Amino acid sequence: MIDKGEFYLNYDLDSASYKYGKITGHHPGFGGVIASGLNTTVDAIVGGSAPFAPVLVGDYVWFQYGGAVLKRRVVTKPTNDRITVDSVIDLYNGTTAWDFLPFRIGTTDEHGWLSTEGLARAFVLFDFDTIADAVDVSVEVRGRAPGEKPKPVFDASYAAGTPLRKALEITELVGSVRLGVKAAAGFAGTNDLTASLKGHELR
Repeated sequence: MIDKGEFYLNYDLDSASYKYGKITGHHPGFGGVIASGLNTTVDAIVGGSAPFAPVLVGDYVWFQYGGAVLKRRVVTKPTNDRITVDSVIDLYNGTTAWDFLPFRIGTTDEHGWLSTEGLARAFVLFDFDTIADAVDVSVEVRGRAPGEKPKPVFDASYAAGTPLRKALEITELVGSVRLGVKAAAGFAGTNDLTASLKGHELR
């Protein structure tokens, strides 16, 4: 199967209404960045170099350091020279090897779409490692014609406390697909929800 993109990566529910998200790419960072000791603040090594100019709150940042890839999510962005991340990180000597993965999410008809073009079969892969809150999911498809409205093709609710790993085949390959998620009841803890789109190419 080929990878057509990711909807969510270790996502934590933050809404009781449906939101539709996707990761829009994987881009190399530029400039050196550093974090002193165990810290959640990451700074430009050279002040004014603005390495975080293209990075937004909610994006993912992956730092290559000490032979490992340290994966974090941006919590705040005080300036283009500074971000804070969701857990402590040690980049004591700094690194120029880092990437950012923009994550965009919203509630309108235009949010969250990944193309199914070129696929003979398509699957939404759920990897919900931690369901701290009961989660509702909605899979929708949309055609290629201008003004096409989302059409729900799958809805389900999953209870808290049980990891979910599931491959859902999308039988209507009309143009694009998206995945909405929302908390079914409260926000009891930290969720870890990952979902992607994969498929078999047309031959």
